[in-house]
Formats: sequence, structure tokens, C-alpha cells
Amino acid sequence: NLLRKVNSSPKISNCLKFCSYFSVIFSVCAYIWLLVQRYSVSRLDAVLLILASGIPFVTVSIFRKLFNAPRPYQIYDFYEKKPKSKLGSSFPSRHVFSIFLIGTLMLEASLPLSVILFLLGILLSVCRVLLGMHFIRDVLTGALVGILSGVIGILVL
Repeated sequence: NLLRKVNSSPKISNCLKFCSYFSVIFSVCAYIWLLVQRYSVSRLDAVLLILASGIPFVTVSIFRKLFNAPRPYQIYDFYEKKPKSKLGSSFPSRHVFSIFLIGTLMLEASLPLSVILFLLGILLSVCRVLLGMHFIRDVLTGALVGILSGVIGILVL
């Protein structure tokens, strides 16, 4: 089984973790850059960007807590070491949601940066599934809700 092999190999799992961390850090830096760009136009634009990203983020966080879907490592026994001690809150993936939301909001400011974020979002999705943090449905839903929230955010902005 691929997941068993990935999780029993420290080199592979460390590489996936590195890619995951890099994707998240890059997306946070891109968001800060976008926020600075908006702030340089007007403070209202910066506030609208915070609302356009913050409201969906809080909504997804509340939904995850209420739905409380188990994570793959809670269900399957092929993990020699559990990736995290955290239980539940798997659906949808908030990391994937966030990177696709930021990538969508970035479309107006920088198409190349937006494309990089979408590619990193795909990489992040694969890493989260292979590490046993999320099911495929979690990352797909996170990506779709992130893109939809970003489109709504662009319309608001």
C-alpha cells in the first residue's frame, strides 16, 4: 500500500512534510504581500481583503469543528507513528482551502503568483493525503470552497 510505504519511510515523509510547510509559508507570504498591495491603494481595500478571506476561513473552521470528521490516521492501522495527536476536524482541509483562497484572491494582483499558488495548492493536497492527514474528499472540498470563496471575495473587492 502506498500510504504504508510513505509513512514507513522517514525520507519520503520528511520530504512531503517539507513540501507541505513550504507551501503554507509561501502562501502566507503571498497573502501578506497582497495585503500590503491593497493597503497601498487604500485602507478600505485592505480591510475588505481581510474580510473576504477571514469570514470564509472562520466559517470553514466552525464547520470543521461541528462536522468533526475523523482523519485517515484515526481510521487505518497502517501508521507506525500517528502523524499528529489531533483528532477529527478533517473535512475540509483548511490548509488547502487557504492556499486556494489566497491563489484566487491573487488573480487580480499577480497572475504568475496566482498560478504558483495553485500549483503549490495541488502539491499541498497530495502531501496532506499521502501523509494521512486528510482524505481526498477533504482536500478536493477545501480547494473548491477556497476557489469559490475567492471568487466571491473578488466580487466583493
